[in-house]
Amino acid sequence: MGVKGQSGGKKGRSGRKSKADEMGLVSLLDECWTLAQRKECIRKLATLAGEGDMDAIKLLMAYTYGKPKESVDLNHHMKAMPVLNVVINGSPTPPTPRSGVSKSGE
Repeated sequence: MGVKGQSGGKKGRSGRKSKADEMGLVSLLDECWTLAQRKECIRKLATLAGEGDMDAIKLLMAYTYGKPKESVDLNHHMKAMPVLNVVINGSPTPPTPRSGVSKSGE
């Protein structure tokens, strides 16, 4: 168990960088990495993908079309659970109605 107030990273230095920091990095990359160099990099990535490099294929697909939505199957099929009748002192307990279910089946 951690000590209260001492979990996680250093305050002010952890987590996502601010939008201003991100934009500063983008600006710096624009200055240092020319359009021609960026195009060549994408061409190399496309060549690797064309040669069957799965990492290159995944990267190109993710940035070109976006990652596919992850879905969770909420209708997971489970085995039917047996219903038990509990007997206390020789007489069965009466069934209790479930919440939101009417007795008449309406």
